[in-house]
Amino acid sequence: MHRATILANVPAHIRFISAEPLLGEIDFKKDEHGKAVLEKFHWCIIGGESGYETGPFRYGECKVEWMEKIVNDLRGSQVKVFVKQMGTFLGKQMRMTEMQGESFEKFPEKLKVREFPIIKKYKSMRLFSSHIKN
Repeated sequence: MHRATILANVPAHIRFISAEPLLGEIDFKKDEHGKAVLEKFHWCIIGGESGYETGPFRYGECKVEWMEKIVNDLRGSQVKVFVKQMGTFLGKQMRMTEMQGESFEKFPEKLKVREFPIIKKYKSMRLFSSHIKN
């Protein structure tokens, strides 16, 4: 959560956290000081790790409960959630045909979540063009 606290203070129009690969349970509600971590974020992308059976790119374990906790914790907040994939570990358990476990139709119902943050239109492009020198 230390990195999330640092990212929360970076000036940006859209801030997101990618909890992918998800290799353990995460509590996004509070940081180590008891403050709400995601109040300054707009989007959270979650997914299990993809990889192979052996070698340096072996996939790690992921649990449905870890993903469901994040989805439940963020429900009702301003943070949109996008569940990208189950990952190889869960994909194999769920008998998905793709290595990454990305068959959305085979996701558990609670994890069929693919939300996007609302991007407000800017009044002008000066925001971007002011840093460009001719």
